[in-house]
Amino acid sequence: MIPKVSFITTFFNAEETIVACIKSMLNQTYKELEIIAIDDASTDKSLELINQFKDSRLKVFSDKKLGRVNALNKGLAEATGQYVAILDADDEALANRITEQVHFMNQNTGIALVYSNVIFMNKEGRVFDQSHLDTRIAKTNQRLLSLNPFAHSSVLFRKSEVLDIGGYNSRCERSIDYNMYLELLINKKIIQGLSNPLTKLRVYDDSWGKVEGSSLQFFYGSLGLFNYFHALSDGSNYMRASDKEFLFFLNRFKVWYSKRNVLPLIKAKTYAHKAVTDLKKFNVIGFLKNIIYCFRYKPDFWNIRINPAIQLGDFNKFHNTLYDRNEK
Repeated sequence: MIPKVSFITTFFNAEETIVACIKSMLNQTYKELEIIAIDDASTDKSLELINQFKDSRLKVFSDKKLGRVNALNKGLAEATGQYVAILDADDEALANRITEQVHFMNQNTGIALVYSNVIFMNKEGRVFDQSHLDTRIAKTNQRLLSLNPFAHSSVLFRKSEVLDIGGYNSRCERSIDYNMYLELLINKKIIQGLSNPLTKLRVYDDSWGKVEGSSLQFFYGSLGLFNYFHALSDGSNYMRASDKEFLFFLNRFKVWYSKRNVLPLIKAKTYAHKAVTDLKKFNVIGFLKNIIYCFRYKPDFWNIRINPAIQLGDFNKFHNTLYDRNEK
């Protein structure tokens, strides 16, 4: 029996890109799929445009404002497939994406989630680059623990594995996908990637890491990473604990994060690591751009240890203050 795949896309005011997104899913070489499209209370023509498609595989849900996490979990609840693939409303899947990912998952039954490299395009859809991530398991884990995840729009996972961890965590305002990956690791699930790019990812000027508005991404990413270290240290998964325990952890982390001025340090470390990678590839332009970002966030960045972005030592310092009632 061919396993059915449920494509999930959530959208809010995506009239400029939603048609191309839906077409890319309908045009997959793998045909045994459904498309779950969740409208998050759009006020533009997105819903009108998507309703023009006459294909029984497309299922559109439109109700009240849900928010990103609840919309994704709504998609999971409606999905009937053994596998779930994610595609954001401004991205596009290459025609062979699902065929290749399903084949890989069928051949590797111990893998919970597979991702791929991506092709980068700008707002107008013009391709300008592609990622070259080392997709092996060990390198994938190393990158995740360096606050350097892969594209959510490239993932396909076993629905049962993500439901087992509770789906997407509604306590995350940002870094929703990244926290899901970390929870898979906490629960001993295996993540691996495919080297070939299978998704076209739209990159904007305000994408994560390019403006200060991305600080919530780093905050919730760092929060999830410290929760991961805690889970490994003493089995405490605060992100899934009671409200009281979670709020205690969250408030303590806010104090620590603020006093240590973590965001500039994390960004400087991240860009320094990218600069080193570019230098090894003789990418002079990329190297210089990332060095400029390092100077922007921490002028003496050469005094910091480059990788990972958050180290175990950072966690140990926080862990020592977690139950220190004098830490205010």
